[in-house]
Formats: sequence, structure tokens, C-alpha cells
Amino acid sequence: MRQIININKDWRFSKKPQSTPTALPTDWESVDLPHTWNGTDGQDGGNDYYRGKCAYAKALTADELGSAPVHYLQFDGVNSSAQVYWNGKQIAKHDGGYSTFRAKLPEILPENLLVVYADNSPNETVYPQMADFTFYGGIYRDVTVLGVEESHFDLDYYGAPGVQVVPTMQGTHATVAATAYVTAPTGCTVHFAITNRNGDPVAEALAVQAEDIEMCRKISAYGLSLLRDGDGLLTHCNAGELATSRYGTGLGPILLGKEKGYNFKVFSDETRPLLQGARLTSYELEKAGVDVTLICDNMASQVMKNGWIQAVLVGCDRVAMNGDAANKIGTSGVAILAKHYGIPFYVLGPTSTVDPHCATGADIQIEERPGDEIKELYFERPTALPQTKCYNPAFDVTDHDLITAIITDKGILRPPYTESLRALFQEEV
Repeated sequence: MRQIININKDWRFSKKPQSTPTALPTDWESVDLPHTWNGTDGQDGGNDYYRGKCAYAKALTADELGSAPVHYLQFDGVNSSAQVYWNGKQIAKHDGGYSTFRAKLPEILPENLLVVYADNSPNETVYPQMADFTFYGGIYRDVTVLGVEESHFDLDYYGAPGVQVVPTMQGTHATVAATAYVTAPTGCTVHFAITNRNGDPVAEALAVQAEDIEMCRKISAYGLSLLRDGDGLLTHCNAGELATSRYGTGLGPILLGKEKGYNFKVFSDETRPLLQGARLTSYELEKAGVDVTLICDNMASQVMKNGWIQAVLVGCDRVAMNGDAANKIGTSGVAILAKHYGIPFYVLGPTSTVDPHCATGADIQIEERPGDEIKELYFERPTALPQTKCYNPAFDVTDHDLITAIITDKGILRPPYTESLRALFQEEV
């Protein structure tokens, strides 16, 4: 659930700041937002009103920001340019006085200082440059803190709500096109529900959801057919109901098996650095009543060596036509270990995951994420020096020769994948 906290009250203002403060200035003017420094001199109809760079500062405690895992500052209007600092570090720069912008908050301390520079000086890169009205300088609209879950509608998309809806009317009929921009460390599925004026979902929206659930059920059933009651299973990352619908993909055989009375013993990799296995997979399985044990990523070899694992189940984000599969970082390492110990390694996903235009895993571009996720995220204190370099790829590609089978809603695919995947698409045609 999104939290919205207004922080308009109790700011400090300086018309001619000397330097960026490290503590809340006591000698600056006390103001509330919305605020402009041209409230008087901008009213006389002339062009002699003050235009320059001024500063605002506000102290914020961690408790004031709420308990959400991710926080954004939202500025509804700062004229004409803005620079935003959080605890001495610049986190945003924005040109344009009439548009909303946001800044993601980095580490939140018990006591924090927010500093905003607003500048209404003439600037040839910011429009309009001339007008018959005053260019009022200041934070002249609301400022709020948005608290969201780690998976959320994208707040970095030009200050927009993250969802675009375009209706086209033809008499009594309408066509609705919806686009969602989503930030989701674990991947997710967005379901749009179109309702009538009474708030009742229309049949088409429910049909899409039902289709997705049925697809996941088929994947789960095919995967379950390869397992035995009492098997020990290893998972990496998260591919359950939180990521898709109902059963999920990688977790689907486990959840469906639980419904049918199977008793699996599951070991869930924590999946560093975003801990999707710890935060999501272990949660889902615990809530489903599955016997689950959380382990660190570097413990996978030990539980395999102990003979506790009979199969590895993972989801996938993309499958190349030779069977190479991209999934969360660390997946390929688990596959190598499974091959060493002679344990089946199964990749589960819908046929839509297979990219017919992608020949091999070498064609899959891997996202690289900020190093702070390694050093600071989920730690009370940073685990390395600020200047320590980090390499943080979000995904890796598991070679096809490490994959025992690819399990889809159309059936179980076996090597050679160049043939079984080609046959899959020929069937669809």
C-alpha cells in the first residue's frame, strides 16, 4: 500500500545561502510551503523582482518518513530549476518550473537533512524565457514523501503515475489501451481490471486473469510430474504467486504438490543482493504450509553434497532458441553445482518467455544495478568502504547444457533444445 506524507510544514529559507548546510540552520527564516520569495516584489507589474538562487532546508526523522521499504520525494512544482540534497548528497536536478519530479531517497538515517536549491534566474535552457507575468521563484507547490513497496508502479517515469490509460469511444462502445511502467526487483505480472460504473469487473478482464492462472497451473502440473513425494528441492530467487498468478512458475510444482498432499522439503536460496528468496520465496512457502529452510547462496553446494536435494526448480526471464536461459544472478552457479552432483536442474516458464529472435544467451543484454545494493541495502551499516568498487549484474545466463528440462505450459522440453524449441513454435503456427 502506497503511503503519502505531506511535508509542507516547518521549513527554513535563505535568500542568499552561503553554502550547503550540514545541519538545520537556526538563522534562516521559518516558512511553510507553498512558498515564493516574490510574494511582494513580484506584484508591482515590473521586471525588477528578485531572480536568483535561494535555499530551503528541512529536518526529517526516520519515523516521520513511515515504514515503507522504498521512499521518494515528490515535488509538484519548483520554479524554475531545482537541486535536491539528502544528507549532503545531491539526489536530483530538475529544470522546468511547471512539472512534477521525484527523487528516490538513499540511506535513511535516524536524523536527516533535506536541502533544496530553487533558482528562477534567467536561463536559456528553461522555458518560457520571456512572458508578461512574474516568474515566481520558490517551492510553490506541495512536497510529499511517497512510501512504496519494492515492487511498485514506476515513480521515475517523468513524475507520472506509472499507468497510462487511453480510451477510444465509438458510440456506446469503448476500447481501452493501458500501459504500466513497473519497478520490480523480482519481476511481476500486472493485471488490469476494467470495471463498469458500479465497480463490477467486466468479463474480459476476469478472463485474462483466469487464462494466466490456467497457464501457471499447466506449468505446475508438468513440473510436478517430474517430482516424487518427499523430495528435497532447491529454489533460487522467486517465481511464485507474488510474481505471476496463483501457483507461479518456478514455485508452481511445490504449491500444486502441497494441494495434492505432497510433502516436499524445500531449501530456499536467499538470492543476494536483493534477497528475493529470503523476503518472498520463504514467505510464500511458509504461508502455504510448505517445509522450507532458508539458506545463504553459498550454502547450496553443502546441501547438495549432504544428499538433501533431489531437484532444482528455477523460473526464467528469457529463453534463447538454443535453450540458454536468463534468470536472477546466481542461477548459473546453482546449475553448475547441480550438474556436478548429478541433480536435475529444471527451468520453468510460459512459452512467452521463449524469444524466437534470440539465437543464444550471448544475445541477452544483462542489466547492471547500483553497487550500493551490495554494500548498503538491507544492512544497518555499510559492509564496505564508500570508495570500494562493486560489480552488480542483476541476471546471468545458464548454458543450455546445464539444463535438464525446460518446463512450459505447452509441455516438457528436452535437449537438444534447438529442435524441441523449434518444434514448439511450429506447433503454435
